[in-house]
Amino acid sequence: MSDKAVGTQIQVTQTMGPGVPGLEHDPPLYHFDLSEEEFSQMLIDPVEFLRMLGLGPEQNVAMDGVVNVQLPNPTQAWSGNGWQPVDRVRKKRWCCELVAQTLLCHWHN
Repeated sequence: MSDKAVGTQIQVTQTMGPGVPGLEHDPPLYHFDLSEEEFSQMLIDPVEFLRMLGLGPEQNVAMDGVVNVQLPNPTQAWSGNGWQPVDRVRKKRWCCELVAQTLLCHWHN
């Protein structure tokens, strides 16, 4: 895994792709967590938000200037042991995984 220093407090980690031992031939996959406020900002303009994090065509993401944001189930959160209703999980944040033009985000404790 390689951590990417960004101009914000958001830590981006590359978990697959070039530069990741044993996974060099896979497409780049990036992980980052967002607060509810950061998530709301990201939804306004996902491509620009990712560029602010240092992620763009040079990293093989959002190549056509398009990002599809997907939410598997915004009423459920991953507790570390399984999916639970969001109101039962403390200290919530959005966990996001980005590959190519797809950004998948879910609640996490």
